[in-house]
Amino acid sequence: MQTSEEYKAEGNRAFRGAEYTAAVRYFTESLRLNPNDPLVLGNRAAAFDKLGQHERAVTDAHAALQLDPTYLKGYFRLATAMLALRRPREAYEATQRGLAIQRNNSQLRALQEQAAALLEEEDDEEEGEGETDDEEAEGETEEEDDDEEDDGERRQQTRRTEAATEASNSKTRPRMSTGDSASSFATSEPSDPVAAAEAAKARGNEQYKRGEYSTAVTLYSQAVRLMPGNATYRINRAAAALMLERAEDALEDCQSAIQAEPTLIKAHVRAAKALVMLGKLSDARRQLETAAAQPTADASVGTELASLGELEASLKSAKEALAQQGGAPAREALRLMTGLAQRCPCSEAVACLQMEALLRARPEQGAQQVVAESARWLRKASDNPDLLCVRGKGLYRTGQLEAALKHFSEALRQDPDHAASKQMRALLKQLEGAKKAGNEAFAAGRFAEAIERYTEALAIDPENSDVNVTFYTNRATARFKIREYAASIKDCDDALAAAPRHIKALLRRAACKLELEDYQGAIGDYEEAQSLEPEDQTIRQGLRNAKVELKKSQRKDLYKVLGVTKHATDHEIKKAYKKKALECHPDRMTNASDDDKAVAEKRFKEVGEAFEILSDPQKKQRWDNGETLDELNGNGGGGGGRGGGFGGIDPSDLFRAYAARGGGGGFRGGF
Repeated sequence: MQTSEEYKAEGNRAFRGAEYTAAVRYFTESLRLNPNDPLVLGNRAAAFDKLGQHERAVTDAHAALQLDPTYLKGYFRLATAMLALRRPREAYEATQRGLAIQRNNSQLRALQEQAAALLEEEDDEEEGEGETDDEEAEGETEEEDDDEEDDGERRQQTRRTEAATEASNSKTRPRMSTGDSASSFATSEPSDPVAAAEAAKARGNEQYKRGEYSTAVTLYSQAVRLMPGNATYRINRAAAALMLERAEDALEDCQSAIQAEPTLIKAHVRAAKALVMLGKLSDARRQLETAAAQPTADASVGTELASLGELEASLKSAKEALAQQGGAPAREALRLMTGLAQRCPCSEAVACLQMEALLRARPEQGAQQVVAESARWLRKASDNPDLLCVRGKGLYRTGQLEAALKHFSEALRQDPDHAASKQMRALLKQLEGAKKAGNEAFAAGRFAEAIERYTEALAIDPENSDVNVTFYTNRATARFKIREYAASIKDCDDALAAAPRHIKALLRRAACKLELEDYQGAIGDYEEAQSLEPEDQTIRQGLRNAKVELKKSQRKDLYKVLGVTKHATDHEIKKAYKKKALECHPDRMTNASDDDKAVAEKRFKEVGEAFEILSDPQKKQRWDNGETLDELNGNGGGGGGRGGGFGGIDPSDLFRAYAARGGGGGFRGGF
């Protein structure tokens, strides 16, 4: 059996040879044996990227970084895939996290420049939507300057109010202000909180423009701590939080800003963006409609409403597609849900729908991706029955029935009325029942009944190939037991179509081919099995036996001469000999032509020769081990006796001796 490292090495060789599909297959086998290797996950992400499967590359890169946050290649793979998916903000953030570990990494720097260029293009196209933090940080300063010129007294009053508020709220918790970067900008308690807050905001704006969103959050938090009633500081912090996909934090800041300044449109719009990120589209619409009713409403509200309408339409279409059967609707649902997931990255509901679409659209490959992606989500929301259910479906699709059943049971513990989990748990129990019944019948030797039970199990969910592989191989074994070799081979073929590296199916098919005397085919199956498990002694022995059988097939078949199989008992061999000898004994050919007599005599000698060897346990064993007649006789060809070919014994003498012993009850008809 190959090790995880050996599969990894094969994957690397395939990747270097531009055989990316093969590389994915080898890396997947490596991860099956060692699922916690971030290097293999990173390598598979690179192979997926080469195949244009960028979403799967993102999933693997995330999984690798979850295992090892210092894995630089993981950030490189993640950023590369994000750029391919036209998600430059996330690509930029990935490079930032990697550069925080190794600031002079040239590969990450190059990717960061690409991401920055794409972000600049987006800003030029959308004019920053009046919402990006870079522009807003400057724009809001300009707005405040204009306000100060037009209404300086109101500004001064606001500052006095905020200072008073700070005095009475000295214990306010500074959200999002933790982290190493905070210490770089820590300041002593200022004598002028207004000036200190403005300075912190200005530094936050600079960090935002540089893409240092975490540091920007820390600086804006300092400003908020100093002046908690200032709505501008809160929406600036919300903007940075949105860039970090911290939608709940952003929403909380926007709601505080709206409470302080209800007509601040940017707070409404940014709150709607946070709600979209969270997948709460209806709430986002209500937020934007509230903004549209404000006297200060501007064009940005209409733009966001139009964009929201597109998302709502996509969600509706995706759900309709998921309700239909067939691969085409599932693929359309996956396309739509992938777009929604990019706009709603913090939404558990959208993630669940996307994974459901993935399972439907890509039943063979999608399950493993769902298992990995759902694990990431469950670390954040382990009490979500929808997530538990979709992960259970992924586990079920990969043949992990016991783990799947636990997930469905946990989902039902959290929500006893969860319909999908009820349905899946019932399905698994039905499968387990059929499998148990088949296994019990097989163990009791009731092979025909076992075949029926396994056939029933296969009919429960015909599309789940990973689960049905087991039922195909079990049924193949039961059919082998009752010598239905052709049907057993068909079951093995079906199992191998779903799992080409399934050792049990290969070995069972080889055994069937031996029984059907397809020795070359059996050798091919054993050799393939040996390539998968080179150290397995059972496979080596099977291959040797197949080669011996091939050699034996090139000799005269003594079993066929007597009309029996190689599994015949001593009694069956003696009975067959009596019958064949009676049919071709020369004494029964007195009225036959000379040619017929010659043929009968030859057949009679062959029958006697076969009986001489197969009735002698030692000679029979040597014959079964592949020795020839010459080797058995020890004379290199002929024997030299009256029988001329089987130990010098005349077959007539053998026959008469056997008849005299009363073997088989004696013969009628003159003997």
